[in-house]
Amino acid sequence: MFARPIALFTTHRRRIARLVLAAGVAFTILTLWPNWPRELEVEYQLGAEHSEIVELRVTYLQDSQALQGVSFSFPKGAPDAIRHRLTLPAGTFTLRCELRDRAGTARAVTRQLRTPIEGAIRVFLDGPSAHGPSRPAPTSGAT
Repeated sequence: MFARPIALFTTHRRRIARLVLAAGVAFTILTLWPNWPRELEVEYQLGAEHSEIVELRVTYLQDSQALQGVSFSFPKGAPDAIRHRLTLPAGTFTLRCELRDRAGTARAVTRQLRTPIEGAIRVFLDGPSAHGPSRPAPTSGAT
């Protein structure tokens, strides 16, 4: 009864081992891929008064823990949009943004970001301040 399966296993055990290894690797890749860090392009929209902003600091938080941060300085005033590339894992992030104007006044803005997402992500920083929603953007991954 078991003689034939045992004979087949003995004859083809290297092929079976390769098949089991390939299946294990495929399963591992498929399990890890959705959470694998990806490169993102984020565009910060500063709004109409962008030329008054001299500094922007952004901290990317996940579960209240800072994962990354970036700081931009513009002594002559910021452009209306700032692009930034970074690598983040899949998940929901809080973007804590601090904008400082020429007078030295700082304004905090908080936005949410969910990854993964394809294409450029636009984050509007000229809307309501801390914890307020950003203006809707059809191609934006930030809210």
